[in-house]
Amino acid sequence: MTAKATEKKQLILDTTKIFILEYGLNDLTLERIAANANISKGGLLYHFPNKLALMEGLTEKVFSDFIQEVHLEVEQDTEPYGKWSRALIIVSEKDLKQNAELNVGILSSSILDETNVSSVLQQFQQLFAKLDDDHLPATTATIIRLTLDGLYYNQIFNIAPVEKKQMDKVIENLLSQTYPGVES
Repeated sequence: MTAKATEKKQLILDTTKIFILEYGLNDLTLERIAANANISKGGLLYHFPNKLALMEGLTEKVFSDFIQEVHLEVEQDTEPYGKWSRALIIVSEKDLKQNAELNVGILSSSILDETNVSSVLQQFQQLFAKLDDDHLPATTATIIRLTLDGLYYNQIFNIAPVEKKQMDKVIENLLSQTYPGVES
């Protein structure tokens, strides 16, 4: 794929992500994405022949970007224990405080057949396995993961939203559990 084609594909995916964040999944059409990306529908169809293909591409991109951010955070962490858990918390906090783009991946993957997102699911399973090998008590890693899941679901469904101050305290508490000697 040429650089220009890669750039256009990226534009389409970014436009789709922004559209879903603003208007939701129900209003998504290929025509609207093409118009918002300022490209022809044919240009969009060249990269994504149908809505399902667009959702697959978007799901892969959102989850891959998230996992890449976690890996970058791990590389910067100098502590020997808890680095995968801390990285997941830090990246999730950034994402939740910005637009919760991971929710776009969750929404788009929800309309796909599991076989269409199996590589993404495998990447997340590998990430969760690293949490289990993070030299933390098993319950701590599980509590961290489930708490983050809950914060995402709370935001996606907007059910009794957690105030910023409370979220900061939750994140602070989760981070404190990633250091040796802290039991949950």
